[in-house]
Amino acid sequence: GSGKVNVVTQGYSVFSVYIASVLFHDMRIIVHTWKVPGFSDRGIGSYVYDYCLSRLIKKSFAVIVASKKQERQVNSLFHTAKTFFVPVTVDSNYWNFEKNNSYVLEKYNLKADGFLLTVGGNDRDEQKSIKVSELLGIPFVRVTINQSVVENIRSLEKALNTSKKAIILKNISDADLITLYHNAYVVFLPTITKTNPAGLSSLVEAMSCRAFVAAPRSLSKGYVSNRVTGMVFDEWQDCGVIVESLKGIDMNMRKTFQTNARNYAVDSLSAEVVATELKKKLISDNNGS
Repeated sequence: GSGKVNVVTQGYSVFSVYIASVLFHDMRIIVHTWKVPGFSDRGIGSYVYDYCLSRLIKKSFAVIVASKKQERQVNSLFHTAKTFFVPVTVDSNYWNFEKNNSYVLEKYNLKADGFLLTVGGNDRDEQKSIKVSELLGIPFVRVTINQSVVENIRSLEKALNTSKKAIILKNISDADLITLYHNAYVVFLPTITKTNPAGLSSLVEAMSCRAFVAAPRSLSKGYVSNRVTGMVFDEWQDCGVIVESLKGIDMNMRKTFQTNARNYAVDSLSAEVVATELKKKLISDNNGS
């Protein structure tokens, strides 16, 4: 209603607030979206969703996105939209490498700095993780809650005739995951971005756990600085090129990147810091308009 700020997030609220905006023309709206109209799945449901979301973006006084890529997409489609990149936050006290427990490595028969770790849902390029781990000569550890991921990896292993099977860990505890993040040779996140920026939660969790992360350029912007807080690769790069880049980073460099990643998570990705920065941006933009 009048005088109130209505924050629209992903999902059904897009439909309900769109209807309300038709009835109440003086609504003040902030859109916080993980989906950009025009860069979405096909189908009547997606079309209707995109239509409502587009109308809300045009009526909003601020659009919040979690990736730099989406910021560019929104600006290219909606020239008058005021778009703000706001990174995904992480609780660095909870996702803390100091909770690292060597028993976890023993439980899964793993060695510190001796495995490649990929975490998350079915929007990861599993074939790339399999190939990179093989070329590095280390186990591929896959953490997920999705059975479809397990089936996909086992199918790929047969098709590729891999010499070693991935170690797939389903529904493990956060405590175990903290240890795996911190002790992986690399937390490798070859994400496949379709409608939403995939892998950001895993990325910031890993950084907070002082992990050595490697992520694609489209995902990394605003999070990972190449050869400062981790390694950035291009989606189109050959696995052999990625492996050579990884091998070119010695242990001392990796430890420096890990420390930098942890510091960045603590200093720049806490909810309090991100909220304060967003508040400053909104006030500044409002005063300037």
